Amino acid sequence: MNPYPLFASSAFYYVANGQAWTRCASEAQVTTGSVGLIFPVFSRNGAVALNHGCTSSVQATSQAGLPGQPRTVPPLSMVAVSPDGKYLAGVGLGGDTVTVWASGATKPYSTLPLRGVTAISWDRRDYLWAAHGDTTTMILQTSSSNSNHSAIPNYFPPGSKILGLSIAPDGVRVAAIVQTASGSEVELAAIDSGKPGPGQSATRSSARTIGPPVQLGPNVPNPIALTWYDADNLLVLDGAGDQTSLWEVPVDGQPATELPGVLPARSPSPPTASGTPWWSG
Repeated sequence: MNPYPLFASSAFYYVANGQAWTRCASEAQVTTGSVGLIFPVFSRNGAVALNHGCTSSVQATSQAGLPGQPRTVPPLSMVAVSPDGKYLAGVGLGGDTVTVWASGATKPYSTLPLRGVTAISWDRRDYLWAAHGDTTTMILQTSSSNSNHSAIPNYFPPGSKILGLSIAPDGVRVAAIVQTASGSEVELAAIDSGKPGPGQSATRSSARTIGPPVQLGPNVPNPIALTWYDADNLLVLDGAGDQTSLWEVPVDGQPATELPGVLPARSPSPPTASGTPWWSG
C-alpha cells in the first residue's frame, strides 16, 4: 500500500499448523519487494519472543520454510499481539480457551475458559476483546493475574455471529465482520467508554458498551477477515471458494475499492472444532 500506514508495526503475527509465527515487513523492505524471515513466537525454552526486528530480508516471492518451535506449546487457532508489544493472546484449537502470555515469559499470564471464540483484538489500553457465542463480546483485563472479564453489551443483530473483530487505533471504534441469515457484512460501531458525566459516580468509568453498528462496504461480496489500515480505512479480505481479494473500505460510508494484484489461492483447510475458519485472527 502507498502511502505506508503511519504508526504501523513492522511485525505481524499469524498461526500456521496450530503454531504461532511472526515476520517483519518494514517500509524499507516492502518497497523493495522483500519481507523478513519467519521466526517462531515461542523460543526453544517456551519463552514468548516478540518484536524480533527487521534484521534480515528475503524476496517476498521466495518459498519460506517454517523453523522449529517447541511442542510443549498448546496448538492455537489464532493469535493477537497488543499494540505496545507487551502481550500475546492465543485461542486454543477448539475455540474454548483464551490464553495470555507476557513478552519474554515462559508460562501463561492467564487462561480463561470461553466457549466458541471466533475473534480477538487488543485495544490501546492492553485490554483484550473477544467475540464468542451469540455475538457476545468480552473484555479481558491484563492488569490482573485473575483476568477480570465482563460482558460488553452490543447492538449487533440478534442471532448473528461475529467472524472478525478489530479495535481502531484510537480505541473508540470497533470494526467487525458479522454473519447474519443473509450473509456476512462489515460493520462499524462506536465504543462508549463509560466515562462518568457531571455529577455521576466515578465507578461508571469501568463500563463499556458497543453502540449501534452501521454497515460498511456493502459491495464487498463475502468478507472473511479485516484490519485497520489507518484511522479512516479498513483492509478487508474477501473470499469465495478458494479465491481471495483485498479491498480498501473507507469508514465514512463510501464504496469499497478492490485493490489491484492477485492473491494466492486459499488453502482448503477444514474449519477448527469451534467452526472458526482457519484464516481468522
